[in-house]
Amino acid sequence: MRNILKLKHWQLFLAIFLPSIIVELLSFSIMGFWNVIGAVWAFVLYYLWLYVSISSMSTSPLVVKWFIRCILYIAIYCVFFSLMFNGEELINFYWLIPLHILALLASFCLLYFTSKSYQLYMEKKGEKVNFSLIFVCFWFFPFGLFYMQPKLNACATEL
Repeated sequence: MRNILKLKHWQLFLAIFLPSIIVELLSFSIMGFWNVIGAVWAFVLYYLWLYVSISSMSTSPLVVKWFIRCILYIAIYCVFFSLMFNGEELINFYWLIPLHILALLASFCLLYFTSKSYQLYMEKKGEKVNFSLIFVCFWFFPFGLFYMQPKLNACATEL
């Protein structure tokens, strides 16, 4: 599992986005089966990257448990929303708003847990890091990947 942290930043970027791009170019429908497979691939690898980061750096098992709960809620919400919406217009979609806000909150909790675990790990090593910069790097994934993955590579060699 920790091998994902040892990948170079460009290797991880290509592993996440290249299958999605190839599937998008080869499919002819707007939201066909293969497009969903490409999106799920990117979703799973991104959250796997976050999970491996937090599980290798966090000392608290409670943080990892909450992280897993947040990932499960987001996954269940995405499946539920895609099955309910299904490309057609919903007549009464107001009941989805609280579920969506909860999914956003769970996503920000994932980013917070990962950023805080990285910050605590680096402070334990004696280095000072900017929490807000790390949070934004994990949030804006394609750009943050190129900034964070070399740092995670260094952490993975020490673990």
